[in-house]
Amino acid sequence: MTGPIVTGFEGRPQSGDALELARLFGSAWDASVLAVWVPERDEPFSTFTHEALRGRIRRSQALRAAAADVLDGGPEWELTAQPALWPADGLTLVAGEKSARTLVVGSSHLGPIGRVVLGSTAARLLSTAPCPIAVAPRGWATGRRTARPATVGVALDGCEDCELALDVAMPLSADLGSRLVALSVTENGDPHPEAQLARAEQAGAERLLLEGHAADKLAAASRDLDLLVVGCRSCAGVLGRPLRSVSRRLLQASACPLLIVPDALRRVDAA
Repeated sequence: MTGPIVTGFEGRPQSGDALELARLFGSAWDASVLAVWVPERDEPFSTFTHEALRGRIRRSQALRAAAADVLDGGPEWELTAQPALWPADGLTLVAGEKSARTLVVGSSHLGPIGRVVLGSTAARLLSTAPCPIAVAPRGWATGRRTARPATVGVALDGCEDCELALDVAMPLSADLGSRLVALSVTENGDPHPEAQLARAEQAGAERLLLEGHAADKLAAASRDLDLLVVGCRSCAGVLGRPLRSVSRRLLQASACPLLIVPDALRRVDAA
């Protein structure tokens, strides 16, 4: 993908976290940032009266001013409105039309500060987004203006989705000037994915081999990471295990931003 970094923005603090993460990716990839406002279905802007139009213009101006506080001084950026039934639908549409490099969203407002909690928008994007999805922990933007990730982790288990995650993580860590760590978690003495680990090492990655419950070990490791890259299979069932409760535990416990590489990316490459 060579297009902009697309990020959802509707003025809430969590979408401010997403803006800051989008700014980081835009700087690393020399890509513009496109902030997308998808009006809520119950907002009056969906009606076609003059007053509704004026209200939408006022809301758009307020959002643009708020976005400027975060994005000015970084990559080129723009804000647009995209009507849709659901926020995820609007973000998916824009990401597809613009060939977005990454789609960034904030964490659920119901989660604890400093943790990623997958809200309904991000959950829906897992099956619809045409590009990698980044989720910022709640409160992540605080104090992050000049900081770049020092350590990027990538979760590997030998599956095709992890190959995609590695394809994204290796150049991203290089662009960020970050240390790359290849994480492999096995249970009950299962072998580690040597081919993927060797490939990561060729790109300068360090190995981190762990034994135990995958979600617990990855969540613990995330405390020492600035970004964790996983394949979508790692979200539908962590590291090749079809246990949705495991993936939810990882997503709700990560202490750093997650970059999720969706299965749709493999389908596009195969087309």
